[in-house]
Formats: sequence, structure tokens, C-alpha cells
Amino acid sequence: MIAIWLVSIVPQTLVAGTPHWWRYIRKGQGSRTKFDRRDLMRSNGIFTFRNQVWGNIWRTLGSAITVATIYRCLVFWAMTNGYAPSFAADNAPVFIVVWTLLNPMWSSPRFYWARRLAHHPKLHKHVHAVHHRNVIIEPRSGISGQWYENLLYFSTDFIHLMVMSNPLHVLFHAHFQQISPLFSHAGLEKSLVKETQSARSGDSIRQLHHRYFECNYGTSEIPFDRWFGTYHDISVAATERTRARKKQMYTRCRPALAGAPLHPLVMRFHELGMLVAAPAEVIDAFHVAPLPVVGRGEPNHPQGRIAIRPKWAAACPQDRQPMRRGAAQSNLGVSFSKRDDLGTCC
Repeated sequence: MIAIWLVSIVPQTLVAGTPHWWRYIRKGQGSRTKFDRRDLMRSNGIFTFRNQVWGNIWRTLGSAITVATIYRCLVFWAMTNGYAPSFAADNAPVFIVVWTLLNPMWSSPRFYWARRLAHHPKLHKHVHAVHHRNVIIEPRSGISGQWYENLLYFSTDFIHLMVMSNPLHVLFHAHFQQISPLFSHAGLEKSLVKETQSARSGDSIRQLHHRYFECNYGTSEIPFDRWFGTYHDISVAATERTRARKKQMYTRCRPALAGAPLHPLVMRFHELGMLVAAPAEVIDAFHVAPLPVVGRGEPNHPQGRIAIRPKWAAACPQDRQPMRRGAAQSNLGVSFSKRDDLGTCC
């Protein structure tokens, strides 16, 4: 098991450590092409060791890679002892290639729905919030999270207990799950070497997910976010839809019966406790009114508060209490707001 753990750590360290040295230690390209121009967090108590980088290294190598190693050993043990279907590489060379190419296709839908589950209001605070402390993302934040969240993330390896596979498939699948988040969480669009674009490094999909939380859950291989109305395309309209969805998920008030009627589907979501993100067509039918951007303190705190409220929110008793106000502007040019009492009534 130690040998497998070390085999996982070496590529993880090289793939994440080399660009980190160039971008954040050597500062080879400064803040150019970065999605968020601020530096990584230091002396911040929300991170282990009060440092974003060291906290992510600890949770990646100590938690994520350990869980991945245990799962991989279980799959290898099952193959060796005949509890999982397996075959030799020379018996089916074509199937080896096809199943290798399909591995990411299997990971993508499972990742989308696992991420939607982790964002459930009753689970997010205890399971997924640690990962979202990385509002300014960097490569090692890709699989940085609680150890029990990694139990869910790396459970994708268990497909090899059901589908006939070769040990090479297990290795490829495991390394794909470990290394691909390093690129999507790069935190910048392009890597520059001597003023020349050398490679695309990241994507705005993951940056927007960490900025607004309730959008862009999936990966780029299969467009589940577009299909299920959770895609954010950096537009103001998409930001408002995302904030409305977040409001629906976390509010604890039932809508007042007086006033303009709500869409029947929206009423049904309230009856279910507002714990499921509504699709885009329901969001559009939801009577929402934009409020002035409000907030205080760090604008990108993981427990950000939205600035969109439904028209029935005035009926909520807690609305009579004063609200602290301030203003903030995101680096993406879209206004956002923040309050530190996420999940309270309205």
C-alpha cells in the first residue's frame, strides 16, 4: 500500500508543484491571465496551518491521496482474488483502448450528481464547505477537502468491480481523478513563458463555481450544467439566476399567500423545504426583485449572501430587523454581495 501511495504522490507533486513554483514563487507571469488577481491567502485561520497552500497540500496528500490509495488497493485485491472481473491486456487490446477512452465519460455524470449532492444545504456545511474555502483557486485546491468527501469523490473507482477491466484501467482512472482537478483549478486561463502563450491552464467554469457556489457543478466532458439549467456563462443574467437558486436552496421561510401568485412548481419546491435547486425554467417563473448590492467584510467569503430576494420576502418577520450594508465588486465585472448569516430566514 505504501508503494501505491508513493506512486500517487510523485505525479501529484510534480504536476501541481512545478506550475506553483513558476506562478506563485518565481512569479513568472505575475497576475496576467489570472481569473482572480489577488494573492493566495496567508495568516488566515480558516485554513489548516493558517495558510491556503500548506492547508491544501495537507488535505491533498494526507487525505485525498490516502483515500484513493485505499480504494485502489481494494480494487486490486478484488481482481487478484476473483471478486472483480478482469482480463489480460493481450486478450482484448481493442477493448483496453475503448474502455480507457470511456473512463472520463463515466466519471463526468457521476461527478456532476455527486457534486450536486455535496451542495445539498444539509450536507454542504459538514462535507463540502472545506473545499469551498478556496475562493481563490490554485492547483492543489482541486481535491482538497474533508476525508469523508473524498470517500464519495474517489468511489468512482468501484466501477471496475462491476465492469471487466485490466489493472491498467484502474491506474489510468485513479490518476485521471487525481490529476485532472489540478488543471481545472489552475486559477488562470493561460500559462505564459517569455511573453508567449505556452498552454491553456484552466477554465472559467471552475472559477465561477468557487465564486458563486451554486453553478457549474460538472465538468467540460459532458454539458450537464447546460442540460439542467445550472450553467454560468459569466453574464449578469446567469449571476442573478445563480443567486436566485441559492436563495431557494437556503431560505427557511414559506412564501406569503398574499400578493402575486407564485408558479405552482415553485410552491412545490417550498413544500419540499427548498432543499433542491430548481431548474432554469422554474427560476424564470420565480418572482424575484433585484436589491442594491449589500455586504461587508471580505467580498469572497465562502459563506456569501445573495442580493436577490423574492417579492414575498417582505412578509418574513426577520426582514424587519436591520441589515448591515456595504458593497463589493467581483473581478469578473459582476456585482455580488455577502452576509455571514447564510441559511437564516430570508
